[in-house]
Amino acid sequence: MFTNSIKRISLIASGAIFTTVIGSQTADAAMISPISASTSNTTDGSLTNTINQTGLSATYNPTTDFDSFVTSTTHALTTPDNSVGILPATGIVTYGFGGAFNISAFGLWNGNGAVANFGIEEFSLFADNDNNLDNGTLGQLGNFIATQGPLGQTFNFTATSASFVHLQVIDNYGGVGGTIFGEVAFKTAEVPEPLTILGTATALGFGALFKKKLSNRNELKQES
Repeated sequence: MFTNSIKRISLIASGAIFTTVIGSQTADAAMISPISASTSNTTDGSLTNTINQTGLSATYNPTTDFDSFVTSTTHALTTPDNSVGILPATGIVTYGFGGAFNISAFGLWNGNGAVANFGIEEFSLFADNDNNLDNGTLGQLGNFIATQGPLGQTFNFTATSASFVHLQVIDNYGGVGGTIFGEVAFKTAEVPEPLTILGTATALGFGALFKKKLSNRNELKQES
């Protein structure tokens, strides 16, 4: 989903004011996928499956609207080929972004396997500037309750700059021995679209052109 906006740029040249109107677009509540995932738990399936969009009914890119995508996209039946199981059922999974990002929500596609009750029920999120939970964090983002099923779920929290997020699985829905989930994603700050940059550059180019023409006219008047 995109929000159209109008920007007015006033260009002043030799006392004359030129105003041009340009269009711009920004992506609302853009998405970010972690680039790394790690855990000290034993896993059934790869943690990479939770950050590579495997099993999702649609795909996204960094400018995709987070809220509408997560709440309208489903995950296929969770299996070791498209999701991950952590053993035992509780533990920590750490996601890294490759740099600091301003994040404000977490998207989860929970376990929805052929055998019920292995999806995440209660979990907490912690922001961090490294992948070590034991040496302290930037703070807890929140404690949440997830539901089971194929549809994506969103969990909002106060916007926080973080390079890593620790997902602490506290409990599942009663499955013995492990917990299963399919995919995760995060909401990040708005991302400017190329039209914004192009529109601004075009406007500045027109401003320079107007200024040059005005200067040429003044020179001709002085010569005459």
